[in-house]
Amino acid sequence: MTNTKIELFEELCKAHDITYSYSDDHSAWQKGHDEYAKIMELSEDIPQYIAMTIWNRCVFEKLSEDFIEEFLWK
Repeated sequence: MTNTKIELFEELCKAHDITYSYSDDHSAWQKGHDEYAKIMELSEDIPQYIAMTIWNRCVFEKLSEDFIEEFLWK
């Protein structure tokens, strides 16, 4: 494991449209789907507690309180 993978994971999470699955625009949905697949792939290369902490922090930063619970990794 390198810090580079963790940094890349964090960059991808910060840039990711967490609510892509609700998009009516197929190209936006596809982009979000592909990004999430890459996020999931990278999450396997770093310790799970780090991946979960980074992802959940991004969820809290991006979403209103009403929607946070459905997107948190547990």
